[in-house]
Amino acid sequence: MPTAIRNLIAYAVLMLTVAMIVATIISAAAGCSSVRDASREVASDVVDCTTVHVHEHASQYGALLEAALLAATQLDGSVDWAPIRTVAKSFAAETGGCVLAGVVQRALAPRPPPATVLPQVAPLVPNPASVRAGFDELRREQFNGRRFRTDLGVL
Repeated sequence: MPTAIRNLIAYAVLMLTVAMIVATIISAAAGCSSVRDASREVASDVVDCTTVHVHEHASQYGALLEAALLAATQLDGSVDWAPIRTVAKSFAAETGGCVLAGVVQRALAPRPPPATVLPQVAPLVPNPASVRAGFDELRREQFNGRRFRTDLGVL
């Protein structure tokens, strides 16, 4: 099979995966009215994402967003934020921003080297500069420039 066709098939599978993740998050968030504005404000521009309520939503939706971020990561490490922007439009105010901020902070955290000595395929890792720039742009557009205080710090 020619490389171009293989690449086209791989891209189509990637986009279908992102679409399924987006649909899952939208349908789950749409039915949950308690998500709206559950986090409390620490300052006028910083949202406190350390509340129990936010942690519950992070455990529920965080893995889906991490999968969406990984699916949107290109081979060079750059991130295509268009699918994540689509997901973020369905977020309820600050709580959704908190979940996304937590995912971004985990993506920005340094990863320890693997503990095995066996040869491995290099994991697909998002470029930190691309992650940070994309999140900052989305934060300005979707969340009015608000910052988010998570367990890992303020983002």
